[in-house]
Amino acid sequence: MGLDELPQLIRRLVEQAEVSGATVLTGQRFVSCKPNGKKIHFYVSGNGDGERVEETANVLVGADGALSRVAQSAGSPKLSMVPLVQAIVELPKDMPSDVCRIWFIPEDTPYFYWLIPQSPTHGVLGLIGKEGQEIQGKLERFLQKQSLEPIEFQSAHVAKYTRWIPNHRKIGESNVYLVVDAPDI
Repeated sequence: MGLDELPQLIRRLVEQAEVSGATVLTGQRFVSCKPNGKKIHFYVSGNGDGERVEETANVLVGADGALSRVAQSAGSPKLSMVPLVQAIVELPKDMPSDVCRIWFIPEDTPYFYWLIPQSPTHGVLGLIGKEGQEIQGKLERFLQKQSLEPIEFQSAHVAKYTRWIPNHRKIGESNVYLVVDAPDI
């Protein structure tokens, strides 16, 4: 995935990181890392091609999702996961595109439903459920109640907060920082 294909917020964060001197690798899969003096050596492979490339850094920031390979390589504990389902929808006519909506419906989810604008005309409506719970049907019924038509459904497992996990690790003399709930970029 190229920089121009990333959501606007992530694109801006990448641009800001690069202006500050960081190198951001997109379209790569993290394979592993190991210490090497004051630097860290890490290996990535292109999505789908399997060819490993070795890189070196003073600091490594893992923003590779809740199942982060960077976190695993740095010795972080495995996270508890919960199911998430969401739908891309047209925003309701009465909803400004700079406002999020949240509904608390405890009989459906111990969390909440959200509607977050993605653009002036579209947003993402979703919920997180308990493991083993059938949440797709709950989302579909909620969409009907709100008179919203799904354009596309998305689902994933996301990290469930159970306790604070430090986002900094040392590998040898190098620093590894984790943005664990970040999307794959």
